[in-house]
Amino acid sequence: MNAWAGYDRVVVIDVCRSGAPTGTIFTFPAQERPLPASLSSQSTHGFGLVHAVEMARALGRLPKELTVYAVEGGNFTLGEPPSAIMRQAAGDLMQKFAQRSF
Repeated sequence: MNAWAGYDRVVVIDVCRSGAPTGTIFTFPAQERPLPASLSSQSTHGFGLVHAVEMARALGRLPKELTVYAVEGGNFTLGEPPSAIMRQAAGDLMQKFAQRSF
């Protein structure tokens, strides 16, 4: 929440595990509705993105526009590099940002 304090428009990119095919890109406009509980997972940070966004909502600390892009991961083994499919999806998402088509 502190990272987006003072900003009106925030974009968060994360990896998710929802059961969709690896590389699937989801878009969630968090200011419009809660993030799906299916995106909530055990995080190495001890507090996942869904928890942080929903706590910010409860505290009235969401920015005016908060969009979460979640890319479906494939292999969540600690220390393993992302798969080629995952790297392609991340590249596609970055291309959208470069073209400002998000």
